Amino acid sequence: MPQNTSVTTPSNNQPKQSIAVVSIKKRNSGVMTDPEVINVLKEMKIEKNEIEILRVQFLKFDDKNIGAIQYYEIDDIFSNFDFKFNSKEIKKRVGAECDKNKWKRVTFPQLCQIFLTIQKQEKDEQEQEDLEYIDAFVAMGGNPDKTGVIKKEKLIDVIKNEFELTIDIEELIEKSLANCEDLNFQDFCQMFESGGEEIKSKVSLISEVSERRQTTTNLSQSNFNVRYKDFVKWDQKMEDRF
Repeated sequence: MPQNTSVTTPSNNQPKQSIAVVSIKKRNSGVMTDPEVINVLKEMKIEKNEIEILRVQFLKFDDKNIGAIQYYEIDDIFSNFDFKFNSKEIKKRVGAECDKNKWKRVTFPQLCQIFLTIQKQEKDEQEQEDLEYIDAFVAMGGNPDKTGVIKKEKLIDVIKNEFELTIDIEELIEKSLANCEDLNFQDFCQMFESGGEEIKSKVSLISEVSERRQTTTNLSQSNFNVRYKDFVKWDQKMEDRF
């Protein structure tokens, strides 16, 4: 006779596991269902779709089911994500993380750790780049909150006369911002982004150039005021003599 089977319904008071962790536990390998591994993954702030892609790709390379992959296989896994870093930069950063931790083979939690590290590095660099754009925009006359406008001719003057470029900056600006005499923050960033790495690398220097020019102007004005005061004193002495 067939045995009676019972189905246990989980209590509503039991904690719910994330979909990402549940999907990992579906793997028949003890490596992916190890409680310690699951606990590590629960602590990581990785999006559901990201952890699923990482899991699928990890299992593809871990074809012998040993719970680890070669460090040089990580580049191929990360190619499935839309990083702003190019493939060469990704490879460099993956290698640096593995060297730092002395990893020749990488487990799934370690793969996730590297993934999060590179994500953070990319975010930090993007924030730094944004700050450089804001500093440069303010140096040219814009506002720290990205409002206001700067004069196109002033921007051309600074870049053309201060930086040795192999590109024609006037042609670049005219091509990308032909009808704009006043550039807002978006226009300003667009111009640098469309100019490639050569012009983009100069963004951080614009605030320095503008500050130096302002200092020179202030010194010149100060020297003029001093000379003018000396002239007034001399003129007064001459009047007193006569």
